[in-house]
Amino acid sequence: MKEQYMDILDKVLRENDWKWGTIYPDGDGCNEEVFLYENYGNNISDLNAILKEKLKEKGIDTYPDYDREDYYIDFVTGNNWGYSDSYYICDECGKAFRYPEYGTVNYWSGDGFITCEDCVRENYKEEYIAELINNPKYANVLLNPNELRELGFTRLDGDYENGFYGVEDKPQAIYDRLKNNKAEIIFHVDESNPFAIYFSVWVRPINGEQLFYSKRDGIKTLEEMKEFCVANFDYGDETNAVTYMDEWWKEYDFEEVIE
Repeated sequence: MKEQYMDILDKVLRENDWKWGTIYPDGDGCNEEVFLYENYGNNISDLNAILKEKLKEKGIDTYPDYDREDYYIDFVTGNNWGYSDSYYICDECGKAFRYPEYGTVNYWSGDGFITCEDCVRENYKEEYIAELINNPKYANVLLNPNELRELGFTRLDGDYENGFYGVEDKPQAIYDRLKNNKAEIIFHVDESNPFAIYFSVWVRPINGEQLFYSKRDGIKTLEEMKEFCVANFDYGDETNAVTYMDEWWKEYDFEEVIE
């Protein structure tokens, strides 16, 4: 925002009891501040007209002198303004963030609060991730892979997709297949567009136990894998364990399971 004109907008808003909106710190990183037009019951052209007169009083040439209903708002803010229903305000830092595109999310919301992704990374990683553990209805979109590793998660082999391209991998089915292991499981969105979501599965051991074993652990055959899992994991009975291991062995190259 053009700082030399900020005092003009700020004064006009204060004199009119903030009836057109509020100036917030800009969370999108483009400028220091952003003006959000909030009250649709007050005509925006009225604010535009007042700003036009204030600029003229100060002898500021606007090049050219337009009558478009929001031209002087553009001029004063350096085009850094928007409608409040296109933004949210972080309860932690107070910055204004534009709603993301393509249905992705750049905030975390809960019971009466909304927090931007920067504040989640800085202050609430564990609290945020706790809501995603063993919950196939939701996926991580805020923390990057390195941050997940720092929290103790490991990416399983397998790239998943759900969308309009004929692939419909279902998180619930994936979770049902893995949930008997002694692990905390989360889903992570790797990429998304209007037509598909691409995601991966990450696991964290419970009580520090190792999770997915490979040939690097001395297991060289499917039978050895079945025997190991029957002895070390809780599947209810041996038949159930063998069924799971058959599916996993076909789906994963067990030399590459642990990233």
